[in-house]
Amino acid sequence: MKENPLRIVLLEDDMSYGRLVCAKLKDVLPEGSEMVHVTILHELLERLAKESFDVILLDLMVPDSWGIDTFQSVYDSHPAAPIVVLSGINDEYLAVSAVKQGAQDYLVKGKVDEVLLMRSIRYSIERKKVEEKLKQANELLEAKVQERTAELSKANAQLLQEIAERKKVEEKLHYRLELEKLIAEVSANFISVPNEDIEQAICLVLKAIGQFVGADQAYMYLLGAGGGPASLANAWEKEGFEPAPRTVPMSSLAWLTGKFRDINAVYCPDIATLPPQAAPFHELMLSQAIAAFIALPMRASANSEVGGYILFASETPKEWVGEDVSLFRIFAAIFANALNRKSAAR
Repeated sequence: MKENPLRIVLLEDDMSYGRLVCAKLKDVLPEGSEMVHVTILHELLERLAKESFDVILLDLMVPDSWGIDTFQSVYDSHPAAPIVVLSGINDEYLAVSAVKQGAQDYLVKGKVDEVLLMRSIRYSIERKKVEEKLKQANELLEAKVQERTAELSKANAQLLQEIAERKKVEEKLHYRLELEKLIAEVSANFISVPNEDIEQAICLVLKAIGQFVGADQAYMYLLGAGGGPASLANAWEKEGFEPAPRTVPMSSLAWLTGKFRDINAVYCPDIATLPPQAAPFHELMLSQAIAAFIALPMRASANSEVGGYILFASETPKEWVGEDVSLFRIFAAIFANALNRKSAAR
């Protein structure tokens, strides 16, 4: 089978030896092949930048470069080109070093004929092709591994997110069930609690609810008749907190009671967000070291007047869940009914 012509460049500063190598190769190269002879590294690099060659024959000792640096300069600029090192007897160890760093072969000057040189050229070209194919295959494999790793990392992150969301849902459901259980127990107990024990029962429930929702304080105030001050009916505070004031002037509660006319609960995760018209109530909260609260009006029925309010508070800003707000209303109604029952029995 007819071989394809080759383009070979030789770096050799010895002109007579260079011509000898070119002449020997001319007799064994495929028809149409071309030999280019240069004597310095700079010229070789210039030719390589403009032209393509099938193989580079390289003498390591030339006027403008010495030793392994010669090979490294060529290899760094054209790593895909097959390189055969032609070494002298005294620099054979440099040639071996070049092979270790990427040269395809080395031959010792004076111990090589055209047949051996041609065979080395052919083998070098084929080995380089195999190397490049292996390199491409490895790069493709590495890319696939990285792609698969990224997919697995993404899937793992999604799985962890799903697990976290499921856990969050389970915790929320458990919280809701426990809160509903607490409401059912409170409702059942208040039906049968004696009138004289109602206030003590309310105090215990305030503590139970406050601890359950992570509040720091829980108060029940009854509004005074004829615009008189609100009076503290029941309270629970965590250890270390100052007791709530026994009475609160209605002027401090004007904003809160006004809100009760429009909505069934006033929720504030951070008192710093209260509007300017709530300034007196804001000052009241600050005086009690309250940073966040839920306040619920106490009505015996949906249409009845507000007789008081329950307030669950936190000393730090706090996001209360929606279930807290809606279910607290049930407690407020239970307390209001119990107190009305006690008042009616007098």
